[in-house]
Amino acid sequence: MADLLYSAADLAAAVRRGEGTLAVIFSDEPCITGLMSDAAAEEFRKKGYEDLTRFSAGTFSWEQLATAAGSFDMFSSRRIFLVSAEDQPVSAAEKALPAVKAGGADTAFIIICKKITKANQTAKWYKSLLSAGAVTASAMAPFRQQLPQWFGNEAKRIGVELSPDALAFMASSFEGNLGAGLQELRKLALEKLPGPLSLETVRNSVSPDSRYDVFALSDAMLSANMAKAVKIVSALREAGEESMGVIRVIGRDLLCVDALQRLSYRRADTERAFSGMKVWPSKKAQYQNCARRLHTSAVSDMISDIAAADRASCSFSEEEAWSRIMDCMGRLRDTRR
Repeated sequence: MADLLYSAADLAAAVRRGEGTLAVIFSDEPCITGLMSDAAAEEFRKKGYEDLTRFSAGTFSWEQLATAAGSFDMFSSRRIFLVSAEDQPVSAAEKALPAVKAGGADTAFIIICKKITKANQTAKWYKSLLSAGAVTASAMAPFRQQLPQWFGNEAKRIGVELSPDALAFMASSFEGNLGAGLQELRKLALEKLPGPLSLETVRNSVSPDSRYDVFALSDAMLSANMAKAVKIVSALREAGEESMGVIRVIGRDLLCVDALQRLSYRRADTERAFSGMKVWPSKKAQYQNCARRLHTSAVSDMISDIAAADRASCSFSEEEAWSRIMDCMGRLRDTRR
């Protein structure tokens, strides 16, 4: 069985080596999904597939896709069909196979589906994809400890060299919002500054607005500033921000605060907890202050709210997810006086 791939570079290499015309990306993180789809499309272009047509979620049927794939004549260019099927069950990826057959060697397909699980990889529909020669990849966000290396690799790819401190800053600033972080790297690349770029240079270059969800909301919550937190949540929601990025950051913050509240406040205990949870040094004091200020019952209820928001977001119920996030911020009123 072919291995599930986990990076844009590995996906590109597999498309380059393979003879098939189907790449399936199981989406978990939007930025990584975008990098993977761009990498696959570039490799297909190198093989002579020119025109790219997008099929957006909710606007096509698999039967229409097969019909479009079969409508090819001798005067047409070989083409790429980029299909977003994230609104459908992950098993729907198998429904692309009739279109792949109809398109033959003249149409390459990049199918973007929901997140895949380990159990999915033993399912009949997944094995059908592999039997048809599909290259499959999971667009997972890097683990927290991998973020500095991820930003370093992306910086190198676009021609920017950052110091270790600057990479740690990028990882801390854009955890949960990799797309904004990548945009900042691209801005730095345009400046063509000699590297490695220092922490001060990168910090001064990064737009505060691009870190809004990661820094401002996290900071407001950890300082128990309910009015500010509620205001930021409202702004993010109105701006069309996806709830999942906020849920990841706030959820991790709350789990850390909860862990600290379960410990004594002896330095050795807290440092051991911080090490186990891989907390950024710049956030330690915030977590400790929040653990002291919020009642344990409030933190427990907030974790429940974020868990409910996560379930709603995974079910594509953005309105419910944001409502739960707002409920979570509302519990910041329950502080120790």
